[in-house]
Formats: sequence, structure tokens, C-alpha cells
Amino acid sequence: MVWTFRRLEEDDFDVLHQWMNHGEVKKWYTKGMITPARIREKYGPCVTGESPKLTMIACLDGCPTGFLQAYSLGNYPAYAEQVGICDAVGIDLFIGETDKLNHGLGSAMLRAFVETVLPCEFTESTAVIGPEPENKRAIRAYEKAGFQYFRRIENPREEMFEYLMKRPLPKCNEIPVDSHK
Repeated sequence: MVWTFRRLEEDDFDVLHQWMNHGEVKKWYTKGMITPARIREKYGPCVTGESPKLTMIACLDGCPTGFLQAYSLGNYPAYAEQVGICDAVGIDLFIGETDKLNHGLGSAMLRAFVETVLPCEFTESTAVIGPEPENKRAIRAYEKAGFQYFRRIENPREEMFEYLMKRPLPKCNEIPVDSHK
């Protein structure tokens, strides 16, 4: 079982639309239906480089399986202040393929991303992730990936509470992101 990561491309928008409109992703990530136009509006700037977010497709043994995005909290000062850590990378993710849920893959995907991609793309020393407190499956997966709870906040922009978890980022091991394609 090998995780690889590649940057999100416009050709991924259809699968992203499919993933975001069903099951657990719809329940916890998108909170309802999302249109193809909204996918283009939200992720188009990531593909063209106009957004500071790093958006990637996670492939398990070469097959697209999940989505991850990472961003410097310093680019979002109000949120960084609320989190209480400025020197951090925020992460959002999901497994999109429903047949891949409940097999421990989310923690393996996150661990591989944190240990191989993030250190070479960001200079921050900490990774932060904020699932909803009720999302016990995600919390367990993130704990298995080395994240530990440090505080709970209310995120008014998302109109939800976040169960903030963090872990140190390793140093870049000189593996170029292109080798993760």
C-alpha cells in the first residue's frame, strides 16, 4: 500500500464534485450539495496558482482516493489568532472513495502527507487540523497519524466548533513533491 500525492488539476473537478456530494464527505466536509460551478470557483484559483493553498489528490497504489489541502495559518491572521498558533500549517482532508472508508486509510494518508509533502512545501513547524468534536471517526484517524488535542474553538466563518489537534512537522527530507506523482 503506497500513498502518492499530486497537485489538483482541472481534470479532477468532476471526481471532486462526485466525492463532495455523497456520504461522509457531504456530511462532514461540504455540509450539503455543492455544484460543479462552486467547485470551479473554489478550487480553480488553487489550480492556477492564484490561491496560496496547496490542494492535492491522494492516490493509493496509483488510484485517486482522497483530497487534501494545506495552507499557512499566517495567510489567515484572524483564524491564526483564534487557533493561537501562527507558525502552523492548517490541513483539511477526506477520503472520497466510499469503499475505502473504515480501513484505517485516512490516518495513513494524513501521516504520509505530513511526513513527505508538508515539510518540503511549508516552513512552519506545526501542523494543525480541526475536525468537528462530533466527528469521532476523524478524531481517531488523526490521533493515529500523530495529532494530539490542544483546544476547542468556535469558528464563526464556518459556523461550527473545531476540536483542534496538532503535531510537529518534520524537516524536509529533500524528497521533491514531483516524486510523489
